[in-house]
Amino acid sequence: MGLFDRFRPKRSFEQTSATAAAAVLSEDILRTSLRAAREIDQMEEQHSPVGSEKSGGWGAAFEFMHFFLHIADRLAFGILGPDNRSFFIDTLASMTFDATVEVMLQPCDVAKRRELKQALLSDLTHRNVYYGACKKLFPEEGASPKDTVFWEFGKKLAESVGHPEDIRWIMGAIMAAMASLKVLDINAAILSI
Repeated sequence: MGLFDRFRPKRSFEQTSATAAAAVLSEDILRTSLRAAREIDQMEEQHSPVGSEKSGGWGAAFEFMHFFLHIADRLAFGILGPDNRSFFIDTLASMTFDATVEVMLQPCDVAKRRELKQALLSDLTHRNVYYGACKKLFPEEGASPKDTVFWEFGKKLAESVGHPEDIRWIMGAIMAAMASLKVLDINAAILSI
């Protein structure tokens, strides 16, 4: 069983173009990121003092988006090779952030939309460098999770919601990400190209 076998497709995609696959997957990434961010908000409501402000929301959704795009990038590299991967991931990120900007800033001027999209793309570049330093997604059995992609994601998300280095938040983020990846079918979308 390979590393990504736990994320095997649950639905079938017909053979399609990279652009069409990116269009479907970008909507799924946005929807799944928002759902996962709501889970983090609910966790915060359960574990924070009454009356305290929630700090998740879009910040948590952005962290999930960047994480899912990084996972898609790793999968695409192995499945599509470096040249086709580049086109697919660039298209996927652009479509995901276009949809995000559309949902966030519905009636808004073009400059503000462009600024947000550029910020999201810049953050994705930073996250890819950050997660790219991790050689493994998960730890070996019995090994420390330190320096794995999932652990580093958990730390970033915990930090973004105001709970840096808190193991409950790190593990909550990891569990939400794992559950979300099972729903996303990134493998199926990439294999359909």
